[in-house]
Amino acid sequence: MRASLWLQTTLTIGAGVTLSALRFWGRWDDQLEVRVNGVLGVDENSWTPSPQYLATLPAAANPRQPGANTITVHAVDFFGGRMVAHAVASAPSRESHPLARRPLV
Repeated sequence: MRASLWLQTTLTIGAGVTLSALRFWGRWDDQLEVRVNGVLGVDENSWTPSPQYLATLPAAANPRQPGANTITVHAVDFFGGRMVAHAVASAPSRESHPLARRPLV
């Protein structure tokens, strides 16, 4: 049975934060979509067995602005795990937990 979960929050970014250093972090089952101020930032069509750092799609890089930003997460599960965990990390490194699945651009 298909299950859909929507999460939404406001993230306030301080003036001194380097926006290009922000990365999404998450674990989900089976699909994940993340929007920043309404612009698609992450689009994953497969589940992940462990937490991942996710590169932001180029279109969503500009909507991240100092001040209030709306982050919307949509996870879809077709059967099984039914879970989603999501966060925004500032300046993650390859040595930090969790290990990156993709290069941090």
